[in-house]
Amino acid sequence: MRKLVVVLFVFTQVYATLNAQVNVEQKTYRAIISEDGFISSLLVGGCNVLGKPLRFCAGVDWKVERIEERGNGKEISVSLASGRGRGELCYRFGDNSIAITMTHHLGGFQTWQVIFGDDVLAIEDLQYREVDGAEAIQYSEHGQIRPTPLVLLARIQRMRLYLRNGSSVLFWHDGWGAPFNLDEIGSMRDFTYQRNLQRSGKPMTLYFVVERIKGLPLQPAPAFVPYGEAFANMFYLGESVSFVLRFTEATVERLKASKMWLIRYEVTDFWKRIVTKGTITFEADEALKNKSVRVSFPINQTGWFAILFSLQPAIKISPTMLPSQFLTRFAVVNRHPSFPERPSTGERVSDYGYSALLGLKCIRESVDMSRIFPERGKVDWKWLDEFVERINAESNRWGVNWIFQANNRPRWCNESDYEQIAFELVSRYKGKVRVWEVENEPNFSYSPQDYVRLALLPFLRGAKRADPSAQVIAPACVSLPHTFRFVEAIIASDALKLLDGISTHTYVGPQEPWELFGNSQYLVRLKRMVGDKPLWQTEQGYNWGNDPKQRHARYVVRQFLLANAFGIPNEQHYYFYPVHHGFEPWYLVESGSSEGLNGTFEPTAVALRIMNE
Repeated sequence: MRKLVVVLFVFTQVYATLNAQVNVEQKTYRAIISEDGFISSLLVGGCNVLGKPLRFCAGVDWKVERIEERGNGKEISVSLASGRGRGELCYRFGDNSIAITMTHHLGGFQTWQVIFGDDVLAIEDLQYREVDGAEAIQYSEHGQIRPTPLVLLARIQRMRLYLRNGSSVLFWHDGWGAPFNLDEIGSMRDFTYQRNLQRSGKPMTLYFVVERIKGLPLQPAPAFVPYGEAFANMFYLGESVSFVLRFTEATVERLKASKMWLIRYEVTDFWKRIVTKGTITFEADEALKNKSVRVSFPINQTGWFAILFSLQPAIKISPTMLPSQFLTRFAVVNRHPSFPERPSTGERVSDYGYSALLGLKCIRESVDMSRIFPERGKVDWKWLDEFVERINAESNRWGVNWIFQANNRPRWCNESDYEQIAFELVSRYKGKVRVWEVENEPNFSYSPQDYVRLALLPFLRGAKRADPSAQVIAPACVSLPHTFRFVEAIIASDALKLLDGISTHTYVGPQEPWELFGNSQYLVRLKRMVGDKPLWQTEQGYNWGNDPKQRHARYVVRQFLLANAFGIPNEQHYYFYPVHHGFEPWYLVESGSSEGLNGTFEPTAVALRIMNE
């Protein structure tokens, strides 16, 4: 039942408070807002875009306080409450569009999900995936078409939904995101789109726009994932490049829709030039038996390459079937004696292994001292012993240096306590840890003088007392201007003579190359300040989510070449970070996200390999 409520501000607005589900009829769709305030159905030409209601803030038990209709049904607002805090939803309805703005006030970051219905037969990835584009913030009119249920597709924010009745709907979102990238994007698996890291108090809006109603009826296509028949899709020059296209268990039976199938492939290089393309045909019975098809072709040059596979029936069938596509990548490199041999396909390889394959020689391991020494007289040696053994074994196996960064000095420590901690650490791991770094980016948590007094000098005294040959480096500040401030304090305290190297994080501004930010001139100045002390670059990376990968590759290669010219060899240079572990898109190797791309190289990784060859 509806009742009329009049609220008087500077002007008068009329609201209807709703106690039941709301049905919204527009020219191209019908939407249902359930009693709990969440959209539960979106019908386009009789096909339901949604499989389940919108999920907002996983694990939160929302209660509806108020649902209000405004503007003759063009807008509906929902006020939500929970034991953890409040939230709001605002729906705005157009003739062919819905905008849903979500805001939570729960503190921190939350997750939301849109679960599509099985009337959605495929999605078209509209992120701009080309090597000359910024993947996180650029979109395309057309992209690869993936059948549902989808294998994991990460870093997607905009897509086209194809419905069983031939309708198509655009779906995307905008709004505040992760700490570093306001447009950080989500992922799609099966029928579920998930977006993490919605910040408290910051609205995020998702959109549905109906493009077409009831075109030619469609049937679902088989989905596949291409896997290179070489570790990390890294082939040696002179080998055939070969992929096995494996059909997913959920969709392989769809091959029965046609007796004959064809696969087209097109290979482009780092500069988007077509290198080769081809077509193969195969029988459905053969593919059903093997649940896969093999594609092989020669490539007679080194470099990074993208390849688009496209599957479709070789004969006309009814209903029509959209193509099933997959964009992936591979590398062709020289077999070179200064690099380790390529691991076997499917072998699990650490960051050290990937670094060695690229010719990188240094990794920093940051260890939280507050975790290891939580209070006076209490130490977690078991965890740390296992950690050092594992890291040391990987370092020795792959020939990659590692730095033990003693980070986050325990708050209960005074100077003598921390000196004793350093003494115990260095004594225990003498011969296993070669280089120690004191704190990570102390310019965020210390004044230069407090850093030297509370952290650096106590650690230096304890370390050198335990092992005079132990190498201790510092101050690991963000940017060289901050490094100057801390080095001046180090010199003033007479601690420079105890240090074995000066470490810095030479970050740059957005879309700026390493040298344009002044790092070349700054390093000359730093070398004058510290004399013959070796320089270490213990963290530096570029975000390629908002920047073309072509530019990213050029900038990182220039960073390494210039660092070498200024006395920072690869053995003292850590690129942050080599393998994806869930942080921002600065990594060189994909891991743990998009199926079919895991373990493969970004263009920058291949550029570094070729540079180091």
